[in-house]
Amino acid sequence: MTPSDYIFTSLNNIRKNRLRSILTIIGVAVAIGALTSMMSFGIGMQNNIRDSFEKNHLITQITVSIDNEQSDSVNVLNDSVLAVISALDGVEKAFFETTIPAKLKIGQAESTTTVKAIPGNYSKYFDDESYMAGGFLTSDTIKQIIVTDRFIKDRIREFDTINNPDSILHEYIGKEITLSAISIDFNPQNLFSAFSAIMSNKLPFRDSLTSFSLVGVVKQRQMNDWGTGAYISQKSAENIPQLNFDNVWDILNQKNILTQKSATVFTKGIRETESVQKKVQEMGYSARSILDNLEEVKKAFLIMDSLLGAIGIMALFIATLGLVNTLIMSIYERTHEIGILKSLGARNQLVRNLFIIEAGCIGFIGAVVGIPMGWGVTRVADFILFSKLFNDIEEEIHLFSFPWYLIIGAVGFAVIFSIVAGLYPAARASRIDPVKALRHE
Repeated sequence: MTPSDYIFTSLNNIRKNRLRSILTIIGVAVAIGALTSMMSFGIGMQNNIRDSFEKNHLITQITVSIDNEQSDSVNVLNDSVLAVISALDGVEKAFFETTIPAKLKIGQAESTTTVKAIPGNYSKYFDDESYMAGGFLTSDTIKQIIVTDRFIKDRIREFDTINNPDSILHEYIGKEITLSAISIDFNPQNLFSAFSAIMSNKLPFRDSLTSFSLVGVVKQRQMNDWGTGAYISQKSAENIPQLNFDNVWDILNQKNILTQKSATVFTKGIRETESVQKKVQEMGYSARSILDNLEEVKKAFLIMDSLLGAIGIMALFIATLGLVNTLIMSIYERTHEIGILKSLGARNQLVRNLFIIEAGCIGFIGAVVGIPMGWGVTRVADFILFSKLFNDIEEEIHLFSFPWYLIIGAVGFAVIFSIVAGLYPAARASRIDPVKALRHE
């Protein structure tokens, strides 16, 4: 018999025992639907985390800082050190991490937030999907500013009365935003000036106002920069007076004021991240990246996928018990037919193949029915979970994912599992004595 003859005969036998075959196929379909839906949840979570890492440049980002555990010979992070790091192979951009606590005012609305200084010539800091209006800074010297959509929507009242506030974000491009930063009003190294400021009954601080032109609105980042409400160029940040100390020890130690606290390094890829991080650490600095925790994240997902897969496999195992029962019942009903085949010269291998291929066909049909069933369940679950748990997040998140390899793997797994389940009934059918089988009614 040719393979097509085996398949045609198996499908014909499935049609003869329609009710029992349908119930068995439903059992396999439910098991495959459960298996694929659970596995799709694990894949979806991994995709969401990976996409967040990539959008926020976490995979290619390294944070460099002074390692307090190293010797005193490596305690400065300045322009010359940054130049050496920038020259390393695989480094795409390196710059000092500068944040400014400030008050922003746009129109009549104002609020306190954190402003981050970024290179004005590095447009890759945001991907194209991040922009909701406008674009990146057009110059490193012009006073321009980029704000987050959350900052604008939370501060401007008219957004509360608009059904689709994203549609009018472009109307704010080009408007003026005033940045107010606090700076110290005396020389912290001059004790006389500090004493004079205190004796004058005035706070030794003053507000510094700078006007910026709004050039872009970006989505609020979910990973890093969560507390950042606006971005300006590093050149603009240099002209803004600010408090350049964190505590009283920084005031008394001039060396701490002159050095930078940390620097951000972007690499060209994940392989370059590993090599650059190692080279920076060899220079005596602390270099941290998401790769430090990547192995732990992979282990956590492996455990989660194993648990979810185990539950699905248990459901499939129960379904295969029903498949074994269906095939054994089929043997009793087709004993006379098996006797005729053997009396006509059919070998045991042919009888065995008939039942094995019939089991594989049931598994294949069950997978074809179960995969859309599992996909439908995940769509409903995705909608419910997103609307109930993540309704405050504007960007749509898909908790479940059905990649092509999951679909192909589910079909193959169902067929293989069904064939294995059909081995015992097939072996039992091949051992039937043809003489006794012909007497069987």
